[in-house]
Amino acid sequence: MGDDWIITWSGAVILLRVVGHALKNVDRAASRQMARAVDDAWTRWETDRSAHSVFWLFIRDARNAILKEFELKAGQGVRIQPGASHEVIYHVYIPEFEHLNQLQLLDLAVRWWETELDIIERTAGEGQSRTGEVS
Repeated sequence: MGDDWIITWSGAVILLRVVGHALKNVDRAASRQMARAVDDAWTRWETDRSAHSVFWLFIRDARNAILKEFELKAGQGVRIQPGASHEVIYHVYIPEFEHLNQLQLLDLAVRWWETELDIIERTAGEGQSRTGEVS
């Protein structure tokens, strides 16, 4: 596979962060209810960083490390067992997530976004039904 994993990893991490930028800079402008729901979400994430560590320590920090310092926070290795085949290993170098491989961490981040976006959409929808405003 060579260094292809670097492009895949970097692109995936950057795209995970793009979700937050689009949420804050594009989706937030859709309606007052969406703006309130997005602001509430950012406050929730900021207030309880440990519950949202996948955002702060991975999605945000790993993206910043890649773009600003070209530090991948991940690596590739090979485990060789004598007399057997080898296994390629995709390490994560973020202490809180070192027990996961790269695909597992990406999956965790995608599931975190899915959950959070559902909460935001539900909150914005509830606000719209209360006010009767149509965006």
